[in-house]
Amino acid sequence: MAIKPKKYSLGYTIFTDSKLDEKIYIARSYEIQGAFITFEPQLEITKTKTQTVFEGTKVTLPECVIKEIIFHEIDEEKS
Repeated sequence: MAIKPKKYSLGYTIFTDSKLDEKIYIARSYEIQGAFITFEPQLEITKTKTQTVFEGTKVTLPECVIKEIIFHEIDEEKS
């Protein structure tokens, strides 16, 4: 019985501060445009653990609401 290898890709986890209810976005890339950050989220997670899946949506946020951006591998099966 062959074990199917997990598929990973590189991406970003974007954390917002309390001004946006501390949401977490998962995105493949982001772009800095002056004082704004634009990205296409794959997933949004709120404090209550509610998950929203996005397709074909661009989000633009002011950089002052971004707490942290982490670069890492994303498990394709979970996103």
